[in-house]
Amino acid sequence: MRFENDGITLWIDSIDRSEVTVAVQPIDAANRVEILLQRRGQSAVERLPASWLWNDHPDDIQYFRAGLRALSPGDRYTAVCSRAGRQAPGRSKAEHTWATFSPDSILGPLALRDEHSLKKNVAAAFFAIPDQGIEEKWSCSPPYSVPDPTATYHFQGIAQRPPVSGENHTFHYLTHSHPPGCLYVVKDGIFPIQSKTVEEGYPHPGGMQAIGDYLVVPWESSETNSRGSIITFWSLADPANPVELPRLRVTQPHNGAVCVGITQYYTSSEDGQQAKRSYLMAVIAGNTIYFYRAENASLNDTSCAFASLGQKDGAWSDYQSIGLIAGDDVGESVYLVGFKTTNRDVPLFKHLDYADLFTIRVVDNDIDISGPDAKRMFCRGGRTAWYAWGEVHFTWGAGLSVLPYGRLDVLTCERNLNKDKTRCWFVMNHFWELDCSPLFPYDVNGDQPITIGGRNITTRTAPDLAPAPGGLCLLHKGYGDDYIYKAESNGTWPGGWSGEQRIRVGDKDIRTSQAPAQVFIGPEHWIAYVGHGNNYIYTAYMDGAGIWHGDKRLKGRDGQTYISGDGPAMGISRGELSVVFRDPRSDHVLEAERYNSGTDTWEVGPIIGPDFEKIRTSAAPAVAAIGGKKYWAYKGHNNDYIYLTIYDRDSASASGDQRILVNGKEIVTSAAPALTASNSRLYLAYKDAHSDRIMLAIFDERLQSWSCDLWVSAVSAGEPRGIQTSLAPTIAIYDSKIHFAYKGYVDNYIYWTRGCLPQE
Repeated sequence: MRFENDGITLWIDSIDRSEVTVAVQPIDAANRVEILLQRRGQSAVERLPASWLWNDHPDDIQYFRAGLRALSPGDRYTAVCSRAGRQAPGRSKAEHTWATFSPDSILGPLALRDEHSLKKNVAAAFFAIPDQGIEEKWSCSPPYSVPDPTATYHFQGIAQRPPVSGENHTFHYLTHSHPPGCLYVVKDGIFPIQSKTVEEGYPHPGGMQAIGDYLVVPWESSETNSRGSIITFWSLADPANPVELPRLRVTQPHNGAVCVGITQYYTSSEDGQQAKRSYLMAVIAGNTIYFYRAENASLNDTSCAFASLGQKDGAWSDYQSIGLIAGDDVGESVYLVGFKTTNRDVPLFKHLDYADLFTIRVVDNDIDISGPDAKRMFCRGGRTAWYAWGEVHFTWGAGLSVLPYGRLDVLTCERNLNKDKTRCWFVMNHFWELDCSPLFPYDVNGDQPITIGGRNITTRTAPDLAPAPGGLCLLHKGYGDDYIYKAESNGTWPGGWSGEQRIRVGDKDIRTSQAPAQVFIGPEHWIAYVGHGNNYIYTAYMDGAGIWHGDKRLKGRDGQTYISGDGPAMGISRGELSVVFRDPRSDHVLEAERYNSGTDTWEVGPIIGPDFEKIRTSAAPAVAAIGGKKYWAYKGHNNDYIYLTIYDRDSASASGDQRILVNGKEIVTSAAPALTASNSRLYLAYKDAHSDRIMLAIFDERLQSWSCDLWVSAVSAGEPRGIQTSLAPTIAIYDSKIHFAYKGYVDNYIYWTRGCLPQE
């Protein structure tokens, strides 16, 4: 069965009673494969998603696999691949071209998965891992023997076999140092269903990593064994019963191999025409990290062998577990994530967990390491009462799992088992990468100062960024004065900024004491700002001829003027201009809508929540609109939570005034949030209250739900970094890109970062 249509070719590569493998050309990260299955005698058609297996770069083939839940003779099946509106086979052919299963149709044994599922910009994926663990309790079930929970030994490593579509079970693996030292299998949270050991003299397994259907485990040698440590490879063809593959075993000269990580990566072949796949393996022993490489190989090949690639000294003993992963493009760097816990040898001290990201470049036979970029993590739960700090920490079992489509998962567990007369259990944590892919492609550049004429632009307050005709406009208060400045960009990276100038109305330079706001409506450029030397709100606008007007206090229909405790925000809803601000006397959020286009008169009133209560805040609010709905985001009145209120103009009803929850977690800020909209999504940028990170959360208006909440990262000077700021960030969308502007974290420069707009 082979189909070609719309530039996509696919065929059934292998099939048996329980699973099917589909091959697709060309390789594309957007390929999505489904198996259509019709059981004999039934009219209903099942649609089974197939999971990505691996990429054969030399032949430009992508493999997918789906579980079929026991095919029977006479069952009919076909495969469909879709990508960006294209499909093979064509829609009409997909409905009529079927194969019928019989025992004779079984195609060859399926090779084990021998790669991570990779994706672009691994560094950004790392920053999208949340810092709060999700607690999960696993139980122990007799009659299986378990390590003594009162012993001084403990868990050493944890790994997960990447699941396959259609499977009804999950498999995890734990190493424990209780003699003789065991590798345990956990099925569906039941510990253990199986245990494995190696020969005598290697009692201490360590931190490990799974790669596809292989598991790589180090074993430290005993004090009386001078043969060095061993690195073992286990087949997970039967995930409940790992089988060691002696042909891949590596002997490590140091007796104390604490942990291991492994990934594939791609380089150009000698002729530059094909991609060459190699494996990089890292082993930590003491303060040294050792590297091994298998060139142009597959773990499935009997000829695959690892050779030493050298070593690097440093503070590597801090890490009890590591994980390796690489980008999916030829020449991409390899990344190492190291897991450590501070003060792990001092029970009464506070113990902090960190995931550190290192960048590794393999150049010929040399290794270059840069970093780390540290990420504080917060583990939850667990407590072995007989030990002073046996709760969940990275220093016990920890590991990096690469799930289908490259989604990352950090795993960790508590020190040991908990046991009473009738039960045995322990607690582990997942830190699943926020599932923004393929929602968010992570193509992010920046964290560079905005420079005009060789000079970095500076400010004392938060800047404001807005889409303008033909580009972007930056508005900010000066650093050494109180004037309002504007600068423009054509949106190209990395430069394109020009024309920083003071805003003048007539012969007067406009001044402010707070952060200004802006919006473009038709040919006019409007700004709102707090007066210099007073708290009154002023507005001004530039007409289509480039002449500024106004610099007048915002005035209601009754002639009343208004004050603000912070810089205001501006928005447009159905062509109507509005200014949103905090009244410092009551902390109520007020909104002024222009009463009539072409006038300086405004309709001003408090924003009313769903319970007819006036909304209050402790910082400047933000506003955006999607269709007939207006959204206000604001910091809590007496807390750091971010709230959202929605007003539907068609039904004249309000909803919300609720804390924003992303994946069940409340988000907090120490500054004013920023809000913008594109099509059916809201984009919320804010400064995290605990870390000064710039965070981005996304609200889908159709689903009425929040997602992502990722730490905005950028690639600057070739290095990935998470972005921080000392004040509130601003956000704008232009030319299918998300743009951020913000004051520096340790200086007064204004920085600019941009990334791809998530796919709608």
